[in-house]
Amino acid sequence: MILFGWGRRVVKDIGPLFFDTCGRCNNEVYFRLLQITTWFTLFFIPIFPYSVENLIVCPTCQCTAKFPKEQMKDAKVLALRNKAAIEAEQQHQATPSS
Repeated sequence: MILFGWGRRVVKDIGPLFFDTCGRCNNEVYFRLLQITTWFTLFFIPIFPYSVENLIVCPTCQCTAKFPKEQMKDAKVLALRNKAAIEAEQQHQATPSS
């Protein structure tokens, strides 16, 4: 008996892409860049990916939009820089000034 399947999904949150107002929930948020990979499995072990989706997601209402594959390289760099800048600002705000 061989157990195989498909549909194991791995979600990678790359980081915040841009700050804007969501058209659905009207909150001002950093829209997140996600990459969702769906794998073919054999005996519950992921063998190879057969689908990759790139999405922009509102973290408040989970409203999503597809993101073009051709722009992912530049978007990843921007999201990682935004993430570092936001973390640095949060750390700066958390440290007491003397």
